[in-house]
Amino acid sequence: MSTPFPEGWFYIESPSHHQHVLTVVSMSFQPPARIELRPNTQGDHQLWSYDRGFLVNKLSGCVLAVKKMPHCEGQCIVQATRLKYDEAIGQRWTWKEGYLRLESYPEYGLDDQTVPRVTKEACIWHCVDEITQRITCTKATNETYIDRIAAFGPRLTEEGVKGYLVAPHSEDQRYGCVPIPAPCEHWIALIERGECSFIDKVRAMQESGAIAVVVGDRYYNGWVTMYAPGDVSDVHIPSVFVAQHQYQALLHLSESFKQPMMVRMVKDDMLTWPLLDMLLVVVLSPAVMMLFIYLTWRLRQRQRRKQELAPTDYVTRLPMRTFRREKLKEGDHAECAICLEDYVDDDTLRVLPCKHEFHAVCVDAWLTSHKKFCPICKFDICRKVPGSTNERTPLLYA
Repeated sequence: MSTPFPEGWFYIESPSHHQHVLTVVSMSFQPPARIELRPNTQGDHQLWSYDRGFLVNKLSGCVLAVKKMPHCEGQCIVQATRLKYDEAIGQRWTWKEGYLRLESYPEYGLDDQTVPRVTKEACIWHCVDEITQRITCTKATNETYIDRIAAFGPRLTEEGVKGYLVAPHSEDQRYGCVPIPAPCEHWIALIERGECSFIDKVRAMQESGAIAVVVGDRYYNGWVTMYAPGDVSDVHIPSVFVAQHQYQALLHLSESFKQPMMVRMVKDDMLTWPLLDMLLVVVLSPAVMMLFIYLTWRLRQRQRRKQELAPTDYVTRLPMRTFRREKLKEGDHAECAICLEDYVDDDTLRVLPCKHEFHAVCVDAWLTSHKKFCPICKFDICRKVPGSTNERTPLLYA
């Protein structure tokens, strides 16, 4: 007897994974969108609604579906697709004998070893081991790898190339120098650099039925632009080169799955790496050089500025006296040459080594923030005064 689905939006929850629900995690592959079990964050991408037999995702509008892949043996994928309702095959769901089943393919379903429950909060869902091994979405990743397109062959388009990444299983075939039997349709060859030229690898894999080629280096890191001499007009499939760590990661992922792993090769939005490297050198090098020159100039200016100022502790040790007008002698200055104010009794005057006197406040500020020279005679106050001088107000010191 069929169990009715809850009205409105609900979650499809797994009893074997605590608080994990069926989630649309990527819509970059349209169609299909990728589905995984993820912790319940109560987002719209985790909400589903039952509409005339279809399970529809709230955020993406995708329909939960099981799609048979007859060209790869044993392949059965649970995915979300944007096919129209009237074009849907394997998209209608029903509760049959306590299990969530497909109307078109009752042998495929989202089963549990116990009877699932349907509540307002969630549809309880779990895949048994046999079904889990055939559901690629439970093992999907969302990794992105940077590659470098070959200098020969067609370019990658905006739509890209989507297929099953397969590495040759035997040791003597890993370099892809000779044609091999096609493991399945729409496959992308993952081969290793070495033993033969890049163009020989691509031609051999093209003859083997591959729709694209990914070449990686096992021993050396970095990207290589694959070139080919002579006429390459017979090459009709794209090929790319990946760095060592990316090749090892792809090889590990490919060997981890019992079924071929689906990947998508897309056009890189960035500029080609050699051109980008050249632009970085041309643009950044002058900028870095100018910054270095500016910082050096600022440092030298600061050092020169410090050399032109008198140390504060040195200035404070210069002698001082209190002004008395009755003690003023002929030839003595009666005003401060800095502030141009007349001296009054009890003013504190600073006496410089050249014997010129100023208000202590005025001359201290002058010496420590402007120049270390006397404002009148330009004498360097930090220089030692000869002890034999007899002049009271020298104009120059050699």
